[in-house]
Amino acid sequence: VADRGAPNRRIRLSPACCPQVARMAPLMETLGPIAGGCFFTAAAMYPVDVVRALRMASAGGSMDSTLVLLRRFVAVHGVVGLARQGVLPEVVRATWMRCVQFFCMPLFHLKFTGRPVSQGSSASKCGAGVLATVPAVLTITPLENAKIALQLDEARKFENSMVKVLRQLGARSWAAPLIGWQGVQLRQAAWFAPYICALGPLERTCREALGSAPGADMFGKVMGGFAAGTLGAALNTPFDVVRTNLQKEGISRISSGMANREIYSMAFGIGEYMRIGKRIIGQNGFGAMYRGFAFKAVHLGGSGACLAYFIPLFQQAMGVKNVGIA
Repeated sequence: VADRGAPNRRIRLSPACCPQVARMAPLMETLGPIAGGCFFTAAAMYPVDVVRALRMASAGGSMDSTLVLLRRFVAVHGVVGLARQGVLPEVVRATWMRCVQFFCMPLFHLKFTGRPVSQGSSASKCGAGVLATVPAVLTITPLENAKIALQLDEARKFENSMVKVLRQLGARSWAAPLIGWQGVQLRQAAWFAPYICALGPLERTCREALGSAPGADMFGKVMGGFAAGTLGAALNTPFDVVRTNLQKEGISRISSGMANREIYSMAFGIGEYMRIGKRIIGQNGFGAMYRGFAFKAVHLGGSGACLAYFIPLFQQAMGVKNVGIA
């Protein structure tokens, strides 16, 4: 802060005289390692996410096999499209979302319980995890729509441009980029809260099972992260199937014209979300709610493993104290 008597003189706040600074300092230091771990995770898992999106988007219509969907995708975008088509909004979305969640979760836990995550109960960790998804989801929903539009763009009308998608949506209504917000919120809360709650116990169980084997600590983190991520995937897949189809329908209807009331309903209405879910079950049975689960489990299980491994790795490389997320 500036010294009013001497404008050019700066005064450093000491953690000793400002308890809030002392509490926030360790959390602020983790932003670098969290961002590094989240970026590497998003980039590594993107091809799996493309296949997941293709499978889930087909739940509300034809039940084509994965091979048929992939052949159709490759015919339009080429094999390189698995690593390129829609990759920018996905990497930005996933990196930002996880940074916000992993940073806010310990902060919310400390704020509402007065204890660090390591001293929290399962209920307090789940509650803080759910709260941490709220600011993340509000900011990533436009990127979710851009990613879905590009991954399912068989006519190539958006030319793999996130800006073109968001420009078209934003020109229609301020709420159009937020179509499917309710689904993204339900999906994210259903994955992150169980993941963050189960991660610590599963990592410890895996390390104990490995005993004194070489690399037990590293493999324990990877295996525990994969198990926690897969558990979250099992819980959030139905929400994500409905969300994907809601956003797919919303994007297609925007181009043909939609009233503002319909846009608001698709962005924030639970009734519209339930309508899509009932339609999917009515057409293809309840099993369609787990359409693409195998790829979802690989995607979120792999993401959970990468996060559990890369974030501590970056913390160690940057010399940052691990304040703990599990």
